[in-house]
Amino acid sequence: MKIGIITYHRAKNLGGMLQAYALQQVLNEKVGDCEIIDYRNKKFEDQYRIKKISEEKNIKNKVKNLLLKRKNVQFEKVRDEFNSNIQNISKEQYNEVNIEEANEKYDLFVTGSDQVWNTQLNFNDLNYFLKFVKDDKKKNSYAASFGKSNIDDNEKEEIIELLNTFNQISVREEAGKKIITENAKKQCEVVLDPTLLLNKSRWEKLIVENERLEKEKYIFVYIIAPTPSLLNFARKLGKEKKAKVICFHNGYQRYSGVKNLNKVSPIDFLNYIKYAECVVTSSFHGFCFSVNFHKEFFYELDINKKNNNSRLITLAKKLGLENREIVNGAAKNNDKIDYNIIEEKLNNQRQQSMNFIMKLGKGESK
Repeated sequence: MKIGIITYHRAKNLGGMLQAYALQQVLNEKVGDCEIIDYRNKKFEDQYRIKKISEEKNIKNKVKNLLLKRKNVQFEKVRDEFNSNIQNISKEQYNEVNIEEANEKYDLFVTGSDQVWNTQLNFNDLNYFLKFVKDDKKKNSYAASFGKSNIDDNEKEEIIELLNTFNQISVREEAGKKIITENAKKQCEVVLDPTLLLNKSRWEKLIVENERLEKEKYIFVYIIAPTPSLLNFARKLGKEKKAKVICFHNGYQRYSGVKNLNKVSPIDFLNYIKYAECVVTSSFHGFCFSVNFHKEFFYELDINKKNNNSRLITLAKKLGLENREIVNGAAKNNDKIDYNIIEEKLNNQRQQSMNFIMKLGKGESK
């Protein structure tokens, strides 16, 4: 059986690349011959394009765009190296015009993980709902996310119609399950993000053994959108633990009192997590990999995008880690995490998620 995954493998996001890798690995081991479909949504990729310096009249914005462009070029390089050397990606490239040709190659399609069902993010590309897949093929989702708590009325009918053609549906958050069960005539399971299906030893195989990128004791800060409260918390924690603070984020800004990282590959990211004294993050995958590597960590929710918090809230509740949240610049709890308890809960969740994956190849009726 040939399996094709459609996901955001080309997003400028470390977590996006690593979740795609993990899902491909697990499906290949448990279900059948699997690869990531090299599907390229032009609008999705163009959103990362920085306005040409010559097009920008404001001097301040010229400098900002120059810095962002340099960082984007660096990220595209590490992404393409990872996709070429580590990921198992189709030789064929597909787009909105020729994606139906993928039906000739694959028997089973899986959409996910990540926010593949966030139509604002992918510019209403319904191919992530497997619109292009023919009726005689198996259609499934794994840990798909809407990235919001409801479907817009103007797109609900078509999306629900597509979801009702799926063989199996699983989502990443409780909010997604609520959308499915209230609108579609389908059962739905909440499963783990693919990055949590591979344990610590599996991820360590990607890291060069005993090769620390940072020799000194450090706090690793991984954030999508930096906030003063989180950065101040990390600086204070660094002083308490007598450790330097290393920070990586998607923006162009450089922050005082920390070591700012410009270029971090997915493998570098794993290395920084593994050897950190502690991790401070506002990223869902920062949370996931802190757990995978049994790190002491703290996380902050995004107060500006409350709908995006559902994935973090769902996982924190499942593992009993709600007390690691940073609120108003302070941690709810500083006690050492008991990873014996966390691993027991995580292994139970892994088994449930693996049970769902095993159903994908059985072709149960739609």
